Amino acid sequence: FYLESGDNQALQNLDTLTIRAPGFKEQSYQQSEVMLNKQSNAVTLVPSVAVFLGIYLLLLYSVWYYKKKKPYTWNLFYENFIKSCFLFASALVFCLAWQADYNIHPDEGAHIESTKYYSQYWLPPTVGDPRATRAYQKPWATSRLDDLGISYFFAGKFSLLVQQLFADETFINRAFNALLFLLLFIMNWSNKRLLIFLTPLLCTPQTWYLYAYANRGGFVLFISLLLAWQLANKQSSLNRFLNTDRPLARWQDAIFPGVLLGILSIEQTNYLLFILFVFSLLLWELLFFVKQKKTFIYKCLFFSLIGASIFFARHGIDHAINGSNKLEQRIAYAEQHAAPDFKPSIAETEQSYPGLRLKAKGVSLAEIFQPEWQWHKMTFKSFTGFYGYYAQYSPKWYYTYIMLIYGIVILLVLRHAIFKANWRYKLFTAVTITAIAGGLLMSILFSWLYDFQPQGRYIFPIIPILLVFFWKMLPLWNRMEKAVLISSVITLMVLSFYSFRVVALNYLFS
Repeated sequence: FYLESGDNQALQNLDTLTIRAPGFKEQSYQQSEVMLNKQSNAVTLVPSVAVFLGIYLLLLYSVWYYKKKKPYTWNLFYENFIKSCFLFASALVFCLAWQADYNIHPDEGAHIESTKYYSQYWLPPTVGDPRATRAYQKPWATSRLDDLGISYFFAGKFSLLVQQLFADETFINRAFNALLFLLLFIMNWSNKRLLIFLTPLLCTPQTWYLYAYANRGGFVLFISLLLAWQLANKQSSLNRFLNTDRPLARWQDAIFPGVLLGILSIEQTNYLLFILFVFSLLLWELLFFVKQKKTFIYKCLFFSLIGASIFFARHGIDHAINGSNKLEQRIAYAEQHAAPDFKPSIAETEQSYPGLRLKAKGVSLAEIFQPEWQWHKMTFKSFTGFYGYYAQYSPKWYYTYIMLIYGIVILLVLRHAIFKANWRYKLFTAVTITAIAGGLLMSILFSWLYDFQPQGRYIFPIIPILLVFFWKMLPLWNRMEKAVLISSVITLMVLSFYSFRVVALNYLFS
């Protein structure tokens, strides 16, 4: 059966609900653990889709007309509109961070315990350290504190300041991420170019949701956005450094972007994709736009050296604390403390949790896209509007509208790249598409080879890639192409605010 989002009244007369979850045997879930597999007849969406497209075309004409006839008025309106949207999104983020119950979000209990550890200590723990046992995620018996990232360190130290002002322990540990989103809003308030650059963040509520609870994903996305702006902005410290005519001229300008690069290299492995894109972009610029190529190469090496110094320093600290056999220690700890069906020794057997090591269990790569698993559908939904520990999705029409707008933007990009862009920008488009495909492939392989987790946040590294791409390409587009993109952005923002306000807050506050 199909339920609209938030309509749980139909379940009140049921003691249990038997469903078939993707890839798993039939199970019975109590009312507090219900996952709803929402399906409806696609035919019923046709009238609403027609109305939606009509509204979109009307919006497109309005944007095109006012940009052409009243450009000053339009630019002023659009700038203030985007600022208002960022302000509203920030308010929603803080509202959710303040009001939502403890551990209602994915893995938040372990994230909060990791933050609490660094509110008391300065150095990373050893594997299995008794001081950090509460940070180990059940049922896997793995801890994010055993990774190399430093986000929990900053979150933990910041929580010491917040607890002087607030008593709610859950909000105290969420405050760091909420602050990061607020910083994005503050930075773009007086910087029109940065405001436009960051506007796509308003096009999916999943990015706001990331900043509304304790996790490490908000920090690494924040760092990647700062580095993306260093690449895109011609007046950034990185570009000031790269554009001088001597190898070490303005060397101090390379420190900040180099530190961002280093932090990104140790935070989450999926963001290595964005690092590869950074150097691919620098190589593209070297080949086609740089005159003093030898000097540019030296400068890129210096920039890389700063990032590498952070990478190797963090590895050195880790080696001093845990020795050279850290991986073996983590496996041994998991073997001892993980739930019976999550122990590493049986992960590739049928006795383990059904979602582990699918390839080793004989599941083909193509099968994870079939109805039993539906990796693509679950990833898409959790990239565009998925909330809480359980499957609280937005209504089906919402995802249909999102797909339509995505399709329009993709066709717009391909049309310009194939028929209008010169060969240099055709190559840049190809590099960007390859990077996006690489992000999708990394997420697919993780679900297939390790643990089936079709989560949209695993492909978040494509967000800074897309921001840089559109910033580079937008000056080459004509008025109609820009009008289509702006109309698509406005439509996605409206849908995103609906999803976050009506679906996320209603569900998470219930």
